[in-house]
Amino acid sequence: ARCGGGGGGDASVPWNLEHCLAFLNQHFLRGAGGGVGKLLGGGGDGGDSRGARAGIAQAFVVFLTGLTATELDGNMSTVLQMVLGVLVNANNKVYTTTADAVQARVCVSYVLRVGLGVRLGENLQQQACRTLLVVLKQRGQNEQIRAAVLRELVHLLAELGPGVTPIADQLRGTLLLLLTTTTDDHTTATAA
Repeated sequence: ARCGGGGGGDASVPWNLEHCLAFLNQHFLRGAGGGVGKLLGGGGDGGDSRGARAGIAQAFVVFLTGLTATELDGNMSTVLQMVLGVLVNANNKVYTTTADAVQARVCVSYVLRVGLGVRLGENLQQQACRTLLVVLKQRGQNEQIRAAVLRELVHLLAELGPGVTPIADQLRGTLLLLLTTTTDDHTTATAA
């Protein structure tokens, strides 16, 4: 995958997949703080950050749709982690309001669905499901990541149909574990 130059002013050096995704990720997060407005020729105030994030989400989709199945096959985990990475900061200072955090999640859901989900073949859909299940099982994930992951898992499982019983069973088990853990954590917090 090629995107831009390799830095240092040399546009002839191709970037690798991680560089391209990190570049998009960085500018998506800058949009959360209003900095992309300057990049796009605006004033850089907070009023344009939502539009900037939507534009960067479109750039993610364009980039991802340019990847081949072979490129995705060996890099599914990296791609999903980098796309979801813009939500890691959803509970930090980058997103100053709940509306901004939710809008970031909606953008990420769009990127996952349009940039990846609808164009993956069965094998890559199953690989994406397994990778998303691993992400869902990780402790400490924020609610925006969980919501985006669950939404994409539901879409992928619906497209795959009844032939993916093992993945659906894993999702059921993961959801039960998450609900039990969340309920136990809430009960402990309430009792204290």
